[in-house]
Amino acid sequence: MMMKTRCARLAPMAAVLGAMAVSLTAAAVDECVPGWIPDVGPIGPDSGLAGGMAYHDDGNGSEVFIGGSFTTIGGAAAPRIVKVQRDKFDELEFIPLGSGLSNAECYALASFQGSLYAAGYFDLAGGVPGTAKLARWDGQAWNSIGAQLELFSNQLWGLTVWNSGQGDNLYIAGNFQNIGGTSASYIARYDGKSFHALGSTPIAGNVPLIIFTSHVHDDGTGPALYVGGRFTSIDGVAASRIARWNGTSWEQWGGGANNTVFNALRIAEPSGDILALAGQFTTIGTDTRNRIAAFEGCPEVVSTPGDLNGDGVVNGGDITILLAAWGTADAAADLNGDGIVNASDLTALLGFWG
Repeated sequence: MMMKTRCARLAPMAAVLGAMAVSLTAAAVDECVPGWIPDVGPIGPDSGLAGGMAYHDDGNGSEVFIGGSFTTIGGAAAPRIVKVQRDKFDELEFIPLGSGLSNAECYALASFQGSLYAAGYFDLAGGVPGTAKLARWDGQAWNSIGAQLELFSNQLWGLTVWNSGQGDNLYIAGNFQNIGGTSASYIARYDGKSFHALGSTPIAGNVPLIIFTSHVHDDGTGPALYVGGRFTSIDGVAASRIARWNGTSWEQWGGGANNTVFNALRIAEPSGDILALAGQFTTIGTDTRNRIAAFEGCPEVVSTPGDLNGDGVVNGGDITILLAAWGTADAAADLNGDGIVNASDLTALLGFWG
């Protein structure tokens, strides 16, 4: 009897402990502890630097590609460029892209029209003639795109893909005045077949004249390509070290910087994108900024036709405003633009109702 009574008392306790164990296990599963991925980095380039990075699908799924000045990574030969993926055992493996890049560095990578583009200061890609400083990897082999950047001074720093209304194009930034036989001042657009200049007047400023960075950003006035470097004017437009290309022309932006802009980063925020800059400057526009700065634009305001009080919906409040302006030439309430607020405007407002 005693044993039976004891078991009866222990049974509910066991159930409680079991429930607690399940609860604790669930909590442990749900809890996320942020941190660096353990196996990314301890095995990396054996020397030199890692520079350009891109996420690209070479026909076998999207993976990370890394360029730099290294010649081996994880003990495997991969001259200056490598594909990083996980094998069937979830272990990192490093796959060279053919025989890689010859000499110096790869600073930028970009995925464009199904191929991976590499840019930098290298002499050749895969030993293929015509691949100095800029080359295309098609998933199997290196290809020349006819950039003809053979001069010692030619060097590329930035690759950016952007659609300005002409479809996706590859924007190439660096130190050059001619690319693929096209006169282009330190930045050019490549449509997959031909190179195009952005403007007609060479950039001016402190030698060496270089565009170091290019990023797509929307400061609230619409998407544009922002570039930073050592220039003080671009296509005849006074623009000190930073400028934007709106798809058809160059514009001065942000008041300029008093010294080189090396890099830019677009930061997406719910209230609007921020463009962060880094370089050697100490002022941006008229503001003191010690080598780093961030610009926050105004979000685009989308108006609703007939929303006279600006509350985002057309309702009785807007009718009240329209009736108060009845018979006048009030521009806001004159929805059809005929110079007078009347029944036609009321009909138009009702058409926008809700």
